[in-house]
Amino acid sequence: MASTNTETPVNQSANLSAQILAQAASITPVVAVSTSQNASLPQYSVPGPQVQGASKYAQLLALIEELGKDVRPTYTGNRNCAERLKRGIAHARVLVRECLLEVEKNARQQPPQQS
Repeated sequence: MASTNTETPVNQSANLSAQILAQAASITPVVAVSTSQNASLPQYSVPGPQVQGASKYAQLLALIEELGKDVRPTYTGNRNCAERLKRGIAHARVLVRECLLEVEKNARQQPPQQS
């Protein structure tokens, strides 16, 4: 014989709401503490004019170092850092292409080495 449920949908909803409220009351709130380590935005050095003697590779390394400062704030939702990271990645792609061209140019200029 099947058991009949005497609770109406309204009573079921009220019981479910009471259970959810009881569970929510037992949860301890987590308070985010802001420290200077994770709350500060990255500090940037203002890039001066590019040194003509610096290779594209050196420029790329400096750019990658600066990009690293934007990664964590981007994960925490900082839109300014995310946009700066996007621009930096685009610039890094250009520099990588220029580095490859520089390497190919240098390889063509050097005579082949004999072993």
